[in-house]
Amino acid sequence: MNKVVTTGIVLAIVLLVYGCKPAPTLTFSTGECNANIDPYTQPTAGILNQSWVSSDILLVEGFVKTFCGGATIKGDYQVSGDDLILKYTIDAKGPVTSCNCTHKVEYRISGLQAKQYSVSIEQSE
Repeated sequence: MNKVVTTGIVLAIVLLVYGCKPAPTLTFSTGECNANIDPYTQPTAGILNQSWVSSDILLVEGFVKTFCGGATIKGDYQVSGDDLILKYTIDAKGPVTSCNCTHKVEYRISGLQAKQYSVSIEQSE
């Protein structure tokens, strides 16, 4: 009987510690046009900097090239093993400007397991 109770307590502790960890959360933001990166050359998106700002918060700064105005950039991410894929979509449903610009994008992922990731950025379909 004692063995069953002890096993149950250990199992409950393991579930509390490892099973109840919330999923990582993304805070995504964009900036104004950045004149330092030519909006008319390749690549259309890239990573400028990445750093751990705490033991479980990864900050990645990058850029996305799109219209000067009239388009909204939205961010998401996907983790697969050691790969961290930053995703973005461009919503240009309304009228847009005829010029292009390079927007700074920032992905702040909280609750992420701290390790060395291979980080890439790509446009979602």
